[in-house]
Amino acid sequence: MADARPARPRRRGAGRAAVALALALSFGGGAPAAANDEAILVTARRIADFDPSAAGIRRFGALEWLGGLSLVSSDRRFGGLSGLVTTDGGLRLLAVSDYGDWFEARLSVDEKGRPTAVTDARLKRLRGADGQPIAGKRPGDAEAVAMRRTEGGLEFLVSMETPGTILVYRGDPPFAARPSRLAAPEAIAAAPKNGRGEALAVAPAGTPRAGAVVIFAEAPAAGAATIAGGILDGGRWRPIALAASGGYAATDAAFLPDGDLLVLERRFGLGHGIGMRIRRVPAATIAPGATLDGPVLIEADFGQEIDNMEALAVDRDAAGRTILTLLSDDNRSLLQRTLVLRFRLAEGAAAP
Repeated sequence: MADARPARPRRRGAGRAAVALALALSFGGGAPAAANDEAILVTARRIADFDPSAAGIRRFGALEWLGGLSLVSSDRRFGGLSGLVTTDGGLRLLAVSDYGDWFEARLSVDEKGRPTAVTDARLKRLRGADGQPIAGKRPGDAEAVAMRRTEGGLEFLVSMETPGTILVYRGDPPFAARPSRLAAPEAIAAAPKNGRGEALAVAPAGTPRAGAVVIFAEAPAAGAATIAGGILDGGRWRPIALAASGGYAATDAAFLPDGDLLVLERRFGLGHGIGMRIRRVPAATIAPGATLDGPVLIEADFGQEIDNMEALAVDRDAAGRTILTLLSDDNRSLLQRTLVLRFRLAEGAAAP
């Protein structure tokens, strides 16, 4: 879909930023989090324009820009956020981090839905299947979270990268829950250790695949044209794939209320800097054995207010409008930012 932005020069330093991102993604930063259960202070700087060179432009592809925040905390445990779900119309944020923590906060917005601040921020250590806080970064490397409604209440599925498994936490909030293990599909377990289970989503009730769990690896295997994944529907995992293109890797996924699947993707490199895009996969094409693809709703580069975008959540606001919330993973690096970006699915963009 065409972008409603005027042409503008590329932001200076995009190449340097890509190098910095590549280094941060390779090595990370900061120290492993200790077991914790406490509030933290997070301050936010408002981001008025998604494209700083086109002030006032609100429409980007099929999305309407609501606003963003750049989050900072003096607490060294903050950061590395890689998965997100939202509730309360997109105002409650519940994220997981690469370092084994839950992050919960409230998003304050103005009368136009523009984010203004975060409040009530706290960190909670993820618990393992033994009921104890997970110790260390590698065992606690959570890459994605999805929410599932069952007859027994809410469940939160967390994709753990290093062991290549999914932990299922029952109850809301899930912090004290002792999770059960859900084995990931073979294609995820066989993916490189730093690229397992990056994108995870659960189809909502009332849609063709209601209750189905979809998971994708980060990138295609060497020489492959698709990103491997699986769909859990009917009690067992079956293969599913995502068409790869443009040098993009999958970093998260979320279902729309109508059953279409949104896939958040990221790329970086010396030639094109950092990039982000979101594809929309039609619900009718989501089935075991399928290779999923769909139109691009939005594509951005370092000329816009993006960073290492790794988390996507979908919700409806009080007016029934579809809200997309994105988070970036700063890898606890001074060279990157933790961003909260908020968009609304534009009217007329209800179907690809």
